[in-house]
Amino acid sequence: MFHADIIGKNKNSQAKIRLDYFYFYHKILEIIFNHFIMLYRGKLPDVNLENIRILAFDKDDTITPPNKPMESSMAEEIKRLTLNRYILILTARDIGTCREQILETMEQVCERKDRVIFACCNGSQIYAFDNQQQEYLLKSSLKWQLKPKEFFDEIGKRFAQELNAPDLYFEQRSETMGTFVCISRESSDEERKNFDPNGDRRRAAIQKFRNLFPNEYEVIPGGKTSIDVSLYDKEAGMRHLLEYFQDQICGDVVFFGDGFDGGNDTPVENIPNVLSVKVENYQQTQELLKQIP
Repeated sequence: MFHADIIGKNKNSQAKIRLDYFYFYHKILEIIFNHFIMLYRGKLPDVNLENIRILAFDKDDTITPPNKPMESSMAEEIKRLTLNRYILILTARDIGTCREQILETMEQVCERKDRVIFACCNGSQIYAFDNQQQEYLLKSSLKWQLKPKEFFDEIGKRFAQELNAPDLYFEQRSETMGTFVCISRESSDEERKNFDPNGDRRRAAIQKFRNLFPNEYEVIPGGKTSIDVSLYDKEAGMRHLLEYFQDQICGDVVFFGDGFDGGNDTPVENIPNVLSVKVENYQQTQELLKQIP
């Protein structure tokens, strides 16, 4: 009897272990599946888009041509979407560039400026329209400070040589963020497209010189031709936005960007209630927006 009891207990224990292992394995698969389903490539998420109250966008080659003003047709589409939604622009650009390349076009068509929010410098600076002053004002910012520009100028010399980019220079956009501009802003679209199409050259250069940067710095390919250096990546910026909007968010947020797969939009995928849409260019974004009721 005693021997039989022991055998019975062992079998029960083994069965429990197998069930625990199955449950653990199932949860791991579920986590992996949920992670990958967060990124929709060239298509809208499989959700009721009428219930989505916040649409978020990267800037360059997502809602504007690279480093160029927004086209009026895109501004018209965004105007339509502000009827019952907030529009968030989550970008590595500073507010000056956003004023010049987005606001000037939207001024012609958009009466609902209070529904268009700018999260500049990877979201470390949030600008919202102030109805009293009739101006976009800084409403919230994450604080910290990069090293002096001279520090980055020295590293920039190494990047320039490694990437064969003689025009490379460092552009500081805020206290928390800057970028190595690898080729001239005046370069043609074809030159920009061919410089480093999948980001591999920049990633290799970053890996080679990563030890020159403090560990807390985020160093990552930005857009098609830049290397961003930030104290906050776009995940931190999106979380900053979500906290800013905490009383107005209900359900999911849809974020459109062209810089996934290792680019500077990739960190946003870590946020569970943000559904990320990878677009190839701003034209594809506009076609997708037309499908949103």
